[in-house]
Amino acid sequence: GIFKAEEQLFIGIKFKLKNGWKTYWKNPGDAGEALNVQWKKDSKKINLPVYFPFPEKFFDKGITTIGYDGEVIFPVRIYEHQDGIKQLTLNYLICKDICIPVSEEKKININLNNLVESDEFLKNYITVPKGDNNHFKFNYSQKTENKIILDINIAGNIENLKIFGFSQETDLKINQNSNSSFEVLFDEDLRILSQPVLFSISDGKNFEEI
Repeated sequence: GIFKAEEQLFIGIKFKLKNGWKTYWKNPGDAGEALNVQWKKDSKKINLPVYFPFPEKFFDKGITTIGYDGEVIFPVRIYEHQDGIKQLTLNYLICKDICIPVSEEKKININLNNLVESDEFLKNYITVPKGDNNHFKFNYSQKTENKIILDINIAGNIENLKIFGFSQETDLKINQNSNSSFEVLFDEDLRILSQPVLFSISDGKNFEEI
């Protein structure tokens, strides 16, 4: 079915993982690979926008990864002119003691008259960090060639504050220094960045991307 949220149209890719298995956020951490969704258009494969619900951090055998266990639905955005039967290609990685790369072909009928209401879809969609809603504010208290310190100001309880970062140009890791202070480490000099890093933040109720 087709889902509608905030005047946009989506399909949902649902993962139901067995105990101990995980799949990954757009920045997977030390290992892993994020879900990629494509479909064919005029013999070319086109990447579809995948929306990633707010993830969890996992630490196992010295390796930190960022992603999901149990059940998760990834909203994948479609557009009104993209109706009809489409062939999807899904590429992703699932890991437990070993990692298994998966490439699947799926056919789906995009019928814009078949809009479905789903509490399960919306439960995942609302945890996708959206644009700046002014729930959180940053102070950059320290900056070196490969590190910045973020101090986050938020009203209310900050015990559940979590932050993850994503950049298309450099890998990065985030260490939590205190309830509201985070250290962001880049694998390259900060000056190589031509696009800003996106930080996804949550206090358990609000999910925001800055």
